[in-house]
Amino acid sequence: FEAVPLHAGGLVWYGNYLYVADTSRGFRVFDLTKILEVNTGNANWLGKISEADGYHAYNYRYAIPEVGQYRKCTSSCCARFSFVSLDRSTSPHSLLAGEYSASNVTGRMHRWPLDETTGRLLVVGGRVQASDAVFPGVGNIQGGFSWNGTYFASCSGSYLGLHVGAVGQSTAKRGWPYGPEDLHYAPASDNLWSLTEHPGSRYVFAVKRASIQSGCN
Repeated sequence: FEAVPLHAGGLVWYGNYLYVADTSRGFRVFDLTKILEVNTGNANWLGKISEADGYHAYNYRYAIPEVGQYRKCTSSCCARFSFVSLDRSTSPHSLLAGEYSASNVTGRMHRWPLDETTGRLLVVGGRVQASDAVFPGVGNIQGGFSWNGTYFASCSGSYLGLHVGAVGQSTAKRGWPYGPEDLHYAPASDNLWSLTEHPGSRYVFAVKRASIQSGCN
């Protein structure tokens, strides 16, 4: 095996699969039921070294195999996959992927329905298609998610970098750390998780979604 060369813009674990956002390609899919335990001891070795040394993965103990890809179309207006999150409030459940753009006009979010039985993207007519496309109207989106029709966009460049709103409504700004990245929502605790990226100021944190949505943060 070999390493997967990509900038992983976001991750979603759904069923047995790990979906990884590949900016210029689409989704890469890894199977969590096929995790490989490999040998350690050499940070430079990858793959099968020899019969005696066996398999290595840059000194990591485990490797997850890529089992498939969902590749985007090739026209000029096709989506980019800068981040991804899971929305369990939709029927069926769906992945929400979006685009980083400095413009507050062109960045989009696309919704990709999931097959809740197989854990794979829903196939209709032999292909996978987004069910919705949303223009949030804000730039520098580093992460986003939706819940019951309300969209949340984590944007860099401001301490008011969390934008909240529904389709057809203007978005409201909420206080947010500088240098934010992806968003993850845990419905059982109502925790909205995120993290910051700048060296010396890297934090993982959670806030209550209901408080953020109501403006009481």
